[in-house]
Amino acid sequence: MLYKKNFLTILLISIVFALAGASFGIEMGWTITDLQQQGIEAELVQPNYYLLDTPPNPHNSFDSYIVRTDPDEGIFWIKALGKDISVNSYGTQLKTEYEKINSQLSSIYGVGEKVDFLFYDSIWDEADDWMYGLKVGERFFYTSWEDIEDESIKKVFVGANATSSSSGYISVEYYSPNYDSLKQKAENRESAAF
Repeated sequence: MLYKKNFLTILLISIVFALAGASFGIEMGWTITDLQQQGIEAELVQPNYYLLDTPPNPHNSFDSYIVRTDPDEGIFWIKALGKDISVNSYGTQLKTEYEKINSQLSSIYGVGEKVDFLFYDSIWDEADDWMYGLKVGERFFYTSWEDIEDESIKKVFVGANATSSSSGYISVEYYSPNYDSLKQKAENRESAAF
């Protein structure tokens, strides 16, 4: 009986770490060819950014997935964009969806650093200004997990975003350990155009 219990515990831990390493079933380092071999259509939307039709493991809360690639290193950033949510000016429905996603990510990565920040001089400081403050970029509402103990992911981010004072969406981002250097490499390539 103890053997079965230990086996199930090990199996569960393995599944959690497998899911952590393959965000939505997409592996950091995959090339566009790798995506296509998995049956995933990838549309180039700007240099090195691809919009995916459906990842191997989609999440019900998201309807768009974007990856950023490097010609030599493959995928080094993954972003999921949530479905539009109709909300009241307090952002109640958006906060509820955010807490759901935050809880799901916390079950994998532990407790992250949560930020609920409004600029001190913002005029959007009333409770019913919550969505508008988010929309105009004077409010930030997100959680991040840094220095994750996963060889393929360095940082995870979940945030609430507003498209208007009455609608918003949740986004989740995954960063590879070499994200900063590959981002700098891309910026250097762009600078070479001048």
